[in-house]
Amino acid sequence: MKLQNWFAFLLTFTIGITVGAQYRFVYSLDFKIDSTKRNQVQQEIFNLDYINGESIFYGQNFAKLDSIISVGGSGNRQNIALPKLGYIVTKNLPKKTLQFAEPIGLTGYLVDEPRQIRWKLLSDTKEVDKHSLQKATADFAGRHWTAWFAKDIQVADGPYKFSGLPGLIYSLADDAGDYIFELRAIEKIDKLYNIKSFEKLGIKVVSVDYKKFSDRKTKFEKHPEQFYYDFANAAGLELSAHDIRTLADVASKKQKANNNPIELSAE
Repeated sequence: MKLQNWFAFLLTFTIGITVGAQYRFVYSLDFKIDSTKRNQVQQEIFNLDYINGESIFYGQNFAKLDSIISVGGSGNRQNIALPKLGYIVTKNLPKKTLQFAEPIGLTGYLVDEPRQIRWKLLSDTKEVDKHSLQKATADFAGRHWTAWFAKDIQVADGPYKFSGLPGLIYSLADDAGDYIFELRAIEKIDKLYNIKSFEKLGIKVVSVDYKKFSDRKTKFEKHPEQFYYDFANAAGLELSAHDIRTLADVASKKQKANNNPIELSAE
């Protein structure tokens, strides 16, 4: 597999299916991943699948890849337009737990999110698409967010890691306008996707706590070459100095192009 395709597949989590009635909330996300090119707005489409207080948020193209794998396809995988942003987030609202999946280097990590989003409910209201929306704000991961939630849709969930309002989040944007989520459709479906592992793609997945994940991510971003060197030694892999430099160069170029992530802070 070519190096660039390998890195693309690092973002690809396999998704299993459980049968049961549920709703799918389809969101668009307009985002500016490069702070030096704010006139370039990209868009990604995400699904928020919800049933009985549990949900998963993921890019639509993850499901397309899973469909190909599920029917035994392999050669067509590289022809799929993989998500530009590999967000996968699961929530259990009654238990107030959240888990997210994210790759660092050559390893995928499953992490329990310890940070809680504390909303401030405001009195502002408006009508959109015959829904009564109310305004709320919150600070999370280095950004100030404004949400409009639909009080008549009694689902206390929303896109990405956002939830906990008395109604479905209909739209959500940070103050800089770098990330803007909009609800586009509501569908009733009978499949609930769940995070699995990277087993179908042959990629290792490790469950770690949030502090260890944050430490590894910081090290990877600041010193990618050292990160890959330590990774190879720990895993018993024979990577040449050239291989390590190549991996580090790819990571550095990606970081420079994606310098405006949705989370600006680990706090």
